[in-house]
Amino acid sequence: MTVARAAVYAPRERSITIGLTNATLALVLIVGAAVRLWSLDSVPPELHPDEYAGWLGVTDMLNGHNPPSVFLNYAVVYLPLYGVFEAVSVWLLDGTIASFRLPAALLGVATALATGLFAYRLVPRRAVLLVAAGIMAILPWDVSVSRIGWEPAPMLPFLLFGLYFLHRGLFARSERDLSIGFALLAIGAYSYRAESFYAVTLVVALLAVEFERTRANARGLANGFAIGLLILIPLIYSVITQPHSLTSGPAQGTFDPGVNSGSLREFGSLYVAHFAPAALFLVGDGNLQHGPATGVLYPWMAPFIVAGFLAPLRLFALRPRIFALVWLALYPLGGSLTDDDGHQHFIRTLAGAPLFTVVAAIGVVACWQWLASLLARSRFRTSIVAATITLFGAVVAVEFAQFCDTYFVRYPIASAKIFHYGDRQIFDFVKANDAGYDRVCFTVLDAWNYSALIRFYMRDQPISLSETADACKVPPSLLAVQSPREAPIGSHLIGTVQNRDGTIRAYFYTFP
Repeated sequence: MTVARAAVYAPRERSITIGLTNATLALVLIVGAAVRLWSLDSVPPELHPDEYAGWLGVTDMLNGHNPPSVFLNYAVVYLPLYGVFEAVSVWLLDGTIASFRLPAALLGVATALATGLFAYRLVPRRAVLLVAAGIMAILPWDVSVSRIGWEPAPMLPFLLFGLYFLHRGLFARSERDLSIGFALLAIGAYSYRAESFYAVTLVVALLAVEFERTRANARGLANGFAIGLLILIPLIYSVITQPHSLTSGPAQGTFDPGVNSGSLREFGSLYVAHFAPAALFLVGDGNLQHGPATGVLYPWMAPFIVAGFLAPLRLFALRPRIFALVWLALYPLGGSLTDDDGHQHFIRTLAGAPLFTVVAAIGVVACWQWLASLLARSRFRTSIVAATITLFGAVVAVEFAQFCDTYFVRYPIASAKIFHYGDRQIFDFVKANDAGYDRVCFTVLDAWNYSALIRFYMRDQPISLSETADACKVPPSLLAVQSPREAPIGSHLIGTVQNRDGTIRAYFYTFP
């Protein structure tokens, strides 16, 4: 082909390449959406009180029932960002279970896109973008988080898009991009406590690694930082006036007892535990509220994560590689500075999901390039490449299918108790049978979430409610109890609610 003809065809070829990239990315996002939206109202099997605590807090403030506050407390200290998304979704979809989870699912799709775009910033290859987005679209770590309506759901998209614009702004000397980056990171601070920690540490790491560009963009960075600080004023004020909000709840600081040999050992043990291959690739952290016992990463990713960190400098340049290594060192801190009964905590360390995804994507591309160069002069190149792609695709498909089987078939049964299966049926029974009774007593509800349960299921119900059976020893009363032994003498059984496994979750009695 002559130089003139090549010049004519080059724009057309580039246009075709961009079109194929966009079409492939769209397909990846469609797959990610399908995995997150399928049976959204029944997997997990019941709405956990944590899922609507944020909505309750936001709507109560909007209705003037509670004063404005950054921290929303229904026995669960909750930051408001996801509650705002829920309020809009519930308003549009009329309070179905799926309406509380839909924003999380859509944010999960956004996370896949953000992962691909940020991977492209570190390694400007379209293949890296597509592979990174594809992995995140089906990653157990993110799929589990983005199918539950709770506060960590917005963390990754705001963190990743914030870093993406910040990185792009540094390289393009764009004050607008830097401002957008800081704004997104600051908004993300209202999603989950861990976001603030990872946003600050990763931004510092990025600016340090790109020190020359940081100096060249000093004005834009200062303006962007000021915008982010302005957005954070309500959170900063709340932290100053309500410092207990940072530590209340089930989380316990590893160094709360002080810095001593015991707490240092505990920290070291938890830190190392977050790199345990069995936990990462096979069984997870043991908390079914965080997802099924499948591991947060796919086993097939392990060799490619290693390959990604060992990729040649011409693919994975030195400064992005240093940034990734710093991120790797920071990743376990969310779950090791807090102690969850000596176990890993893959929600507090959620920031590790995009890191492992991006590095695995780089590893896939590095291995592909190595194989292509190895077979450059082989007469069997086409056959070997086809066989390799088929084998790789088959392994990925099998492990994805195994995850889907576990998540959609087995997980709803295994997680029924931790997701409060039966709560809705209990309250439906009470509301259908409370006519003629002055009070209802519950001994069957989770005490930690009692206030949220009552506010959610019994709002606008004028009947008197009690968390103990003693108040219902006066007629006419309705009781929901865990065991017939809790029913007062002289009361009458009128119905039951079953657990997912067929055992009895609640017994309903009337007195007299």
